[in-house]
Amino acid sequence: MRAVREIEAAIEAARVGAAILLQHWEQLGKEDAHIKARNDWVSRADRESEKAIASFLQDLFPEDAILGEEGGMSADGLTAARTWIIDPLDGTSNYLQHFPFWSISIGLKEGEEVIAGVIYEPLRDLFFTGVRGAGSFRNEERMHVSDHQGLEGAFLATGFPFRAQQFVKTYCAIFEDVITVAKGVRRAGSAALDLAYTAAGVFDGFFEMHLSPWD
Repeated sequence: MRAVREIEAAIEAARVGAAILLQHWEQLGKEDAHIKARNDWVSRADRESEKAIASFLQDLFPEDAILGEEGGMSADGLTAARTWIIDPLDGTSNYLQHFPFWSISIGLKEGEEVIAGVIYEPLRDLFFTGVRGAGSFRNEERMHVSDHQGLEGAFLATGFPFRAQQFVKTYCAIFEDVITVAKGVRRAGSAALDLAYTAAGVFDGFFEMHLSPWD
């Protein structure tokens, strides 16, 4: 199977980052974080987790580039054939508020194609993994998307454009259309986990605007 070694490495890298996040869990709050941009927070936990994950992957795959939410693109980003994309803590606001819905997201891009990815929910020890052409799994159980058709009666996940305020009016119009027909809409605060649970068939669909590559 393609990218077997890489997906196993990403799982271990996620565990390395999670160990740091769990050490700080419920010990850090908003007063321990810094604002990167409007409604966009970063903490010591984010930075330490990303550094540990990136170091782990670079030791195993020194020819690959790294793109991290906090550290940006590594120096070889323009020349490397492959790039690891890392969100060391997706759901930082949740984490700082001690709301237990956050994750680690690691993807591998080859050229213009994402070939493998891992989303890890440390508080539940749940791994969502996928390799292009080989399926996706929640821990070791194969996942399947929902077979629900259309918006009528759908159970959906979403994210608000809290950083990209220019999209608020557009988003609200979309939300109004959706909420009138859907069974329910949940906004939990980690796009990576929303997508993972959509892939697992928990949600019938997901919509959000202005996401980043690591999401």
